[in-house]
Amino acid sequence: MSKSYFFIITLLFTIFLNSCKTNPPSEIEIVVENVKVFISSNVDSAAIYVNDSFTGKYTPDTVIVKTGINSLKLIKDGYNTLTQQINIIKGGQASFNFALAPVGLQKIVLMESFSNVGCAPCVSTNSIINSLKDSYGYDKLLVIKFPTNFPAPNDVFYTANKTENNARIAYYNILSAPTVILDGVLKATASDSNNIKSKIDARSADTAKFVISVSDSIANNTIFIKTKVQNFAYTGSDFSNLILHTVIVEKDIEFATPPGSNGEKIFHNVMRKMLPDQSGTELVTIPVGGSNSFSFEQNIASSWQQQQLYIISFIQNKTTKDILQAGSSKLKTN
Repeated sequence: MSKSYFFIITLLFTIFLNSCKTNPPSEIEIVVENVKVFISSNVDSAAIYVNDSFTGKYTPDTVIVKTGINSLKLIKDGYNTLTQQINIIKGGQASFNFALAPVGLQKIVLMESFSNVGCAPCVSTNSIINSLKDSYGYDKLLVIKFPTNFPAPNDVFYTANKTENNARIAYYNILSAPTVILDGVLKATASDSNNIKSKIDARSADTAKFVISVSDSIANNTIFIKTKVQNFAYTGSDFSNLILHTVIVEKDIEFATPPGSNGEKIFHNVMRKMLPDQSGTELVTIPVGGSNSFSFEQNIASSWQQQQLYIISFIQNKTTKDILQAGSSKLKTN
Protein backbone atom coordinates (compact mmCIF):
# COMPACT_ATOMS: atom_id res chain seq x y z
CA MET A 1 0.00 0.00 0.00
CA SER A 2 1.46 3.37 -0.97
CA LYS A 3 2.05 6.08 1.60
CA SER A 4 -0.31 8.44 -0.21
CA TYR A 5 -3.11 5.90 -0.13
CA PHE A 6 -2.55 5.28 3.58
CA PHE A 7 -2.63 9.02 4.28
CA ILE A 8 -5.96 9.39 2.49
CA ILE A 9 -7.51 6.50 4.46
CA THR A 10 -6.27 7.98 7.74
CA LEU A 11 -7.64 11.41 6.83
CA LEU A 12 -11.06 10.03 5.94
CA PHE A 13 -11.22 8.01 9.17
CA THR A 14 -10.32 11.10 11.22
CA ILE A 15 -13.03 13.11 9.48
CA PHE A 16 -15.56 10.32 10.17
CA LEU A 17 -14.71 10.19 13.87
CA ASN A 18 -14.97 13.94 14.23
CA SER A 19 -18.33 14.00 12.45
CA CYS A 20 -19.79 11.57 15.06
CA LYS A 21 -18.98 13.86 17.94
CA THR A 22 -21.68 16.19 19.33
CA ASN A 23 -21.11 19.49 20.93
CA PRO A 24 -21.93 19.49 24.64
CA PRO A 25 -25.07 21.50 25.54
CA SER A 26 -24.38 24.99 26.60
CA GLU A 27 -25.09 25.62 30.29
CA ILE A 28 -28.11 27.79 31.13
CA GLU A 29 -27.32 30.27 33.82
CA ILE A 30 -30.11 30.56 36.38
CA VAL A 31 -30.20 33.97 37.95
CA VAL A 32 -31.57 34.04 41.50
CA GLU A 33 -32.74 37.44 42.67
CA ASN A 34 -34.21 38.84 45.86
CA VAL A 35 -37.78 40.10 45.68
CA LYS A 36 -39.84 42.04 48.21
CA VAL A 37 -43.07 40.17 49.02
CA PHE A 38 -45.91 41.40 51.24
CA ILE A 39 -47.38 38.67 53.49
CA SER A 40 -50.66 39.12 55.34
CA SER A 41 -53.10 36.83 57.14
CA ASN A 42 -56.61 36.87 58.55
CA VAL A 43 -55.11 37.35 62.04
CA ASP A 44 -52.22 39.74 62.68
CA SER A 45 -48.88 38.94 64.33
CA ALA A 46 -48.29 35.51 62.80
CA ALA A 47 -44.55 34.77 62.66
CA ILE A 48 -43.28 34.52 59.07
CA TYR A 49 -40.85 31.74 58.16
CA VAL A 50 -39.28 31.32 54.71
CA ASN A 51 -37.66 27.97 53.93
CA ASP A 52 -37.86 27.09 57.65
CA SER A 53 -35.95 30.20 58.72
CA PHE A 54 -37.62 32.87 60.84
CA THR A 55 -37.57 36.18 59.00
CA GLY A 56 -37.96 38.25 62.17
CA LYS A 57 -41.20 39.60 60.70
CA TYR A 58 -44.87 39.17 61.65
CA THR A 59 -47.96 39.56 59.51
CA PRO A 60 -48.73 41.90 57.93
CA ASP A 61 -45.22 42.78 56.72
CA THR A 62 -42.83 42.71 53.78
CA VAL A 63 -40.12 40.05 53.57
CA ILE A 64 -37.24 39.43 51.17
CA VAL A 65 -37.67 36.17 49.23
CA LYS A 66 -35.49 34.66 46.51
CA THR A 67 -37.03 33.95 43.14
CA GLY A 68 -38.17 30.38 42.57
CA ILE A 69 -40.13 27.94 44.72
CA ASN A 70 -40.06 28.81 48.42
CA SER A 71 -41.66 27.28 51.49
CA LEU A 72 -43.63 29.83 53.51
CA LYS A 73 -44.74 29.07 57.05
CA LEU A 74 -46.95 31.14 59.38
CA ILE A 75 -47.03 30.36 63.11
CA LYS A 76 -49.30 31.87 65.76
CA ASP A 77 -50.41 30.60 69.16
CA GLY A 78 -53.95 29.28 69.11
CA TYR A 79 -53.90 28.61 65.36
CA ASN A 80 -52.82 25.69 63.21
CA THR A 81 -49.42 26.22 61.58
CA LEU A 82 -49.84 27.05 57.91
CA THR A 83 -47.26 25.83 55.38
CA GLN A 84 -47.55 26.91 51.75
CA GLN A 85 -45.33 26.66 48.66
CA ILE A 86 -45.07 29.98 46.83
CA ASN A 87 -43.48 30.56 43.45
CA ILE A 88 -41.72 33.90 43.33
CA ILE A 89 -41.15 35.43 39.90
CA LYS A 90 -39.57 38.81 39.46
CA GLY A 91 -42.28 41.15 38.29
CA GLY A 92 -44.95 38.61 39.27
CA GLN A 93 -47.26 38.36 42.28
CA ALA A 94 -45.91 40.59 45.03
CA SER A 95 -48.40 39.95 47.84
CA PHE A 96 -50.00 36.92 49.44
CA ASN A 97 -52.84 36.63 51.94
CA PHE A 98 -53.38 33.47 53.98
CA ALA A 99 -56.04 32.18 56.35
CA LEU A 100 -54.97 30.67 59.65
CA ALA A 101 -57.47 28.24 61.13
CA PRO A 102 -58.00 28.12 64.89
CA VAL A 103 -56.64 25.04 66.64
CA GLY A 104 -59.39 22.45 66.79
CA LEU A 105 -61.42 24.03 63.98
CA GLN A 106 -64.35 21.64 63.83
CA LYS A 107 -66.78 20.71 61.09
CA ILE A 108 -70.12 21.03 62.87
CA VAL A 109 -72.71 18.62 61.49
CA LEU A 110 -76.32 19.74 61.01
CA MET A 111 -79.09 17.20 61.46
CA GLU A 112 -82.52 18.04 60.06
CA SER A 113 -85.26 15.87 61.52
CA PHE A 114 -88.71 15.66 59.93
CA SER A 115 -91.29 14.56 62.47
CA ASN A 116 -95.00 14.68 63.35
CA VAL A 117 -97.05 14.44 66.54
CA GLY A 118 -99.18 11.70 64.97
CA CYS A 119 -96.20 9.59 63.96
CA ALA A 120 -95.64 6.61 66.31
CA PRO A 121 -92.11 5.72 65.08
CA CYS A 122 -91.09 9.36 65.62
CA VAL A 123 -91.10 8.81 69.39
CA SER A 124 -88.16 6.41 69.23
CA THR A 125 -86.30 8.49 66.64
CA ASN A 126 -86.72 11.68 68.65
CA SER A 127 -85.30 9.92 71.71
CA ILE A 128 -82.29 8.71 69.69
CA ILE A 129 -81.67 12.19 68.28
CA ASN A 130 -81.86 13.89 71.66
CA SER A 131 -79.43 11.38 73.15
CA LEU A 132 -76.96 11.85 70.28
CA LYS A 133 -77.21 15.63 70.52
CA ASP A 134 -76.31 15.51 74.21
CA SER A 135 -73.50 13.04 73.52
CA TYR A 136 -71.82 15.07 70.78
CA GLY A 137 -72.45 18.55 72.16
CA TYR A 138 -73.19 21.79 70.34
CA ASP A 139 -69.60 22.06 69.02
CA LYS A 140 -70.05 18.91 66.90
CA LEU A 141 -73.76 18.39 66.23
CA LEU A 142 -76.70 20.75 65.80
CA VAL A 143 -80.30 19.63 65.35
CA ILE A 144 -83.34 21.32 63.82
CA LYS A 145 -86.74 19.63 63.87
CA PHE A 146 -89.02 20.50 60.96
CA PRO A 147 -92.62 19.39 61.64
CA THR A 148 -94.54 17.72 58.80
CA ASN A 149 -98.26 17.63 57.98
CA PHE A 150 -98.27 13.84 57.76
CA PRO A 151 -99.59 11.61 59.08
CA ALA A 152 -101.46 14.19 61.20
CA PRO A 153 -102.24 17.30 59.07
CA ASN A 154 -102.91 19.49 62.12
CA ASP A 155 -99.57 19.03 63.89
CA VAL A 156 -99.44 22.06 66.20
CA PHE A 157 -95.84 22.87 65.25
CA TYR A 158 -96.48 22.45 61.52
CA THR A 159 -99.51 24.72 61.50
CA ALA A 160 -97.56 27.39 63.40
CA ASN A 161 -95.30 27.88 60.35
CA LYS A 162 -96.59 26.07 57.27
CA THR A 163 -94.66 28.09 54.70
CA GLU A 164 -91.16 27.40 55.94
CA ASN A 165 -91.87 23.81 56.96
CA ASN A 166 -93.31 23.11 53.51
CA ALA A 167 -90.25 24.66 51.87
CA ARG A 168 -87.82 22.29 53.62
CA ILE A 169 -90.11 19.30 53.05
CA ALA A 170 -90.26 20.07 49.32
CA TYR A 171 -86.52 20.85 49.09
CA TYR A 172 -85.62 17.33 50.25
CA ASN A 173 -88.73 15.68 48.81
CA ILE A 174 -89.65 14.28 52.23
CA LEU A 175 -92.35 11.62 51.83
CA SER A 176 -92.54 10.08 55.29
CA ALA A 177 -91.92 10.76 58.96
CA PRO A 178 -89.58 10.25 60.65
CA THR A 179 -86.83 11.24 58.20
CA VAL A 180 -83.32 12.23 59.23
CA ILE A 181 -81.03 14.22 56.90
CA LEU A 182 -77.41 14.94 57.82
CA ASP A 183 -75.64 17.96 56.30
CA GLY A 184 -78.22 18.02 53.52
CA VAL A 185 -76.77 15.03 51.68
CA LEU A 186 -76.90 11.91 53.87
CA LYS A 187 -80.20 10.22 54.66
CA ALA A 188 -79.91 8.11 57.80
CA THR A 189 -82.00 5.16 58.96
CA ALA A 190 -84.21 7.00 61.43
CA SER A 191 -84.72 4.01 63.73
CA ASP A 192 -81.04 2.99 63.88
CA SER A 193 -78.85 4.98 66.28
CA ASN A 194 -75.67 3.31 64.99
CA ASN A 195 -76.49 4.22 61.40
CA ILE A 196 -77.18 7.83 62.35
CA LYS A 197 -73.99 7.99 64.41
CA SER A 198 -71.86 6.57 61.59
CA LYS A 199 -73.11 9.25 59.24
CA ILE A 200 -72.50 12.00 61.81
CA ASP A 201 -68.94 10.74 62.25
CA ALA A 202 -68.39 10.61 58.48
CA ARG A 203 -69.41 14.22 58.06
CA SER A 204 -67.62 15.35 61.21
CA ALA A 205 -64.35 14.07 59.72
CA ASP A 206 -64.58 16.55 56.83
CA THR A 207 -62.21 19.51 56.88
CA ALA A 208 -63.98 22.68 57.95
CA LYS A 209 -63.57 25.56 55.52
CA PHE A 210 -65.75 28.12 57.30
CA VAL A 211 -66.39 29.20 60.85
CA ILE A 212 -69.85 30.53 61.71
CA SER A 213 -70.12 32.59 64.88
CA VAL A 214 -73.61 33.41 66.14
CA SER A 215 -74.88 35.63 68.94
CA ASP A 216 -78.36 36.68 70.00
CA SER A 217 -80.00 39.01 72.48
CA ILE A 218 -83.58 39.81 73.42
CA ALA A 219 -85.06 43.23 74.14
CA ASN A 220 -88.58 44.61 73.94
CA ASN A 221 -89.98 41.27 72.79
CA THR A 222 -87.58 41.19 69.84
CA ILE A 223 -84.70 38.81 69.27
CA PHE A 224 -81.60 40.38 67.69
CA ILE A 225 -79.18 38.10 65.86
CA LYS A 226 -75.66 38.56 64.54
CA THR A 227 -73.99 35.93 62.38
CA LYS A 228 -70.36 36.16 61.27
CA VAL A 229 -69.04 33.94 58.47
CA GLN A 230 -65.25 33.54 58.22
CA ASN A 231 -63.71 31.88 55.18
CA PHE A 232 -60.61 29.95 56.18
CA ALA A 233 -60.10 27.63 53.23
CA TYR A 234 -63.02 27.71 50.77
CA THR A 235 -61.68 28.45 47.29
CA GLY A 236 -64.69 27.34 45.26
CA SER A 237 -65.96 29.63 42.55
CA ASP A 238 -69.64 28.88 43.18
CA PHE A 239 -70.38 31.43 45.90
CA SER A 240 -73.51 32.31 43.96
CA ASN A 241 -74.86 28.88 44.98
CA LEU A 242 -74.11 29.31 48.67
CA ILE A 243 -76.97 30.27 50.96
CA LEU A 244 -76.79 31.30 54.59
CA HIS A 245 -79.83 30.00 56.47
CA THR A 246 -80.52 31.44 59.91
CA VAL A 247 -83.07 29.65 62.07
CA ILE A 248 -84.73 30.48 65.38
CA VAL A 249 -85.02 27.22 67.33
CA GLU A 250 -86.92 26.49 70.53
CA LYS A 251 -84.87 24.06 72.59
CA ASP A 252 -87.40 22.33 74.85
CA ILE A 253 -91.18 22.49 74.66
CA GLU A 254 -93.28 20.56 77.17
CA PHE A 255 -97.05 19.99 77.19
CA ALA A 256 -99.18 18.85 80.11
CA THR A 257 -101.00 16.46 77.77
CA PRO A 258 -99.77 15.12 74.40
CA PRO A 259 -100.71 17.42 71.47
CA GLY A 260 -100.88 14.41 69.13
CA SER A 261 -101.73 10.74 68.98
CA ASN A 262 -98.19 9.40 69.50
CA GLY A 263 -98.17 10.30 73.21
CA GLU A 264 -95.16 12.66 73.14
CA LYS A 265 -95.27 15.59 75.53
CA ILE A 266 -91.71 16.93 75.27
CA PHE A 267 -90.26 18.23 72.00
CA HIS A 268 -86.76 19.47 71.25
CA ASN A 269 -85.08 21.90 68.85
CA VAL A 270 -88.22 22.86 66.95
CA MET A 271 -87.89 25.30 64.05
CA ARG A 272 -89.85 28.45 64.84
CA LYS A 273 -88.69 30.89 62.15
CA MET A 274 -86.21 31.05 59.25
CA LEU A 275 -84.63 34.43 58.58
CA PRO A 276 -85.24 36.42 56.55
CA ASP A 277 -87.41 33.58 55.20
CA GLN A 278 -87.12 30.04 53.85
CA SER A 279 -84.91 31.26 50.96
CA GLY A 280 -82.12 32.40 53.26
CA THR A 281 -79.43 34.95 52.37
CA GLU A 282 -77.18 34.68 49.34
CA LEU A 283 -73.49 34.84 50.21
CA VAL A 284 -71.42 37.37 48.33
CA THR A 285 -67.91 36.08 47.59
CA ILE A 286 -65.78 36.03 50.73
CA PRO A 287 -62.06 35.75 49.92
CA VAL A 288 -59.93 33.27 51.84
CA GLY A 289 -58.96 35.01 55.05
CA GLY A 290 -61.97 37.32 54.89
CA SER A 291 -65.30 37.46 56.69
CA ASN A 292 -68.78 38.89 56.37
CA SER A 293 -71.37 39.68 59.03
CA PHE A 294 -75.15 39.53 58.88
CA SER A 295 -77.78 40.97 61.22
CA PHE A 296 -81.40 39.89 61.70
CA GLU A 297 -84.21 40.70 64.08
CA GLN A 298 -87.55 39.08 64.70
CA ASN A 299 -90.56 39.78 66.89
CA ILE A 300 -91.11 36.94 69.34
CA ALA A 301 -94.47 35.17 69.05
CA SER A 302 -96.53 34.85 72.21
CA SER A 303 -96.37 31.05 72.00
CA TRP A 304 -92.56 30.97 72.10
CA GLN A 305 -90.66 30.60 75.36
CA GLN A 306 -88.03 33.34 75.27
CA GLN A 307 -85.64 31.53 77.61
CA GLN A 308 -85.66 28.48 75.32
CA LEU A 309 -84.84 30.31 72.09
CA TYR A 310 -81.46 30.06 70.37
CA ILE A 311 -80.09 30.43 66.84
CA ILE A 312 -78.61 28.02 64.31
CA SER A 313 -76.99 29.38 61.13
CA PHE A 314 -75.68 27.17 58.35
CA ILE A 315 -74.19 27.49 54.86
CA GLN A 316 -75.79 25.30 52.21
CA ASN A 317 -75.08 24.84 48.51
CA LYS A 318 -78.57 25.28 47.11
CA THR A 319 -77.79 23.09 44.08
CA THR A 320 -76.00 20.13 45.68
CA LYS A 321 -77.76 20.55 49.06
CA ASP A 322 -74.37 20.06 50.76
CA ILE A 323 -74.15 21.91 54.09
CA LEU A 324 -70.59 23.19 54.42
CA GLN A 325 -70.71 24.44 58.00
CA ALA A 326 -73.07 25.29 60.82
CA GLY A 327 -72.89 27.41 63.94
CA SER A 328 -75.05 28.24 66.91
CA SER A 329 -75.53 30.87 69.58
CA LYS A 330 -75.28 27.93 72.02
CA LEU A 331 -71.60 27.72 71.09
CA LYS A 332 -69.99 30.95 72.21
CA THR A 333 -67.32 32.01 69.73
CA ASN A 334 -65.71 35.33 68.86
